[in-house]
Parts: sequence; structure tokens; C-alpha cells
Amino acid sequence: MRRLGIFLFSLGIAMFLFLDVGSVYAADISDCMVIDTPGSYYLTQNINLVSHGALFACINVTASNVYLNGLGHWIFSNGTSTIGSSNGARGVAILISNATNVTIENFSISNVIYGIKIRDGGNHTIKNNLIYNIPTGPAIHLVTSTNVSVIGNVLDGNYEGIWLDYGS
Repeated sequence: MRRLGIFLFSLGIAMFLFLDVGSVYAADISDCMVIDTPGSYYLTQNINLVSHGALFACINVTASNVYLNGLGHWIFSNGTSTIGSSNGARGVAILISNATNVTIENFSISNVIYGIKIRDGGNHTIKNNLIYNIPTGPAIHLVTSTNVSVIGNVLDGNYEGIWLDYGS
């Protein structure tokens, strides 16, 4: 019986050391970036888009299986930026393109062209975000996106709330 116990313990150690059990990637975000690796991402400070030149999207998610948590921090513009357009537009706070299974929660977004834009993907969750004062576009824009859950968000003072283009 003791031999069986030692064997099972050794087998467990060998499996732990030699099998690829998969790693979960986690990272802090402190500035605009492209997310092209699955994992969990946490915004650690406010981001003012004014200092980002001609950047179209502040956080651009191109990977599937991403969890994105704003931790209550802001992505905003003070209104003088030329991000994303030559006519004074202020860009997109969060863009998801060609990805699936992305969760966006706990962000505060203000004074941009689009708060959250999702195109060509599905199985996303947009949860518990504050999106306000989007003067020229929708707070949430879904383009050819399917199975998107929008839960517990506050959308206030925006030109449009949720704009759905060919999706569900």
C-alpha cells in the first residue's frame, strides 16, 4: 500500500513538471495598447487620449479569450485631440476586431467618438461600464457581432446609446 502511495505521488509530481497545463496570461495596462494575446488585463491608471497622436483605438483587442477590467479608471479625451480623424474626432476607447469571447467591464469612458466598438466577432460581454458624453457617436457600437451581452452599464449624455449594425 505504501508503494502505491509513493507511486501515485511521484506520478503527480511528474505530471506537474512535464505536462503543459497551460498558463493564464495577466497584465497591467497603463497606456493605450494592442491586445493580441489571450489573458486578463487590468487598467491601472486613467488614460487621456489627447497625448496619443493619430491613434484610432486606445485599447485594440485582436485576440480571443480576453478579460479586460478597467478597475473604474477612465479612458477620455479633453476634446482637443485629433485621434482617429482629421476633423477633431477623438477616437475609440476600446475596439474589439475579429475576436471571440471578450469581456469588458468596470471602465469609465468619456468624450470619444465611440466608447466600445465591436466588429466581426461574437460571444462578448460588456458589463458594468460607465460611458457618458459621447458627443458624435454611440456609447456602444456593434458591427456584424453576434451573441453580445450588455449588462449593467450606465450610458448617459451620449449622442446614441447602443448602435447595432447586423448583429445580435
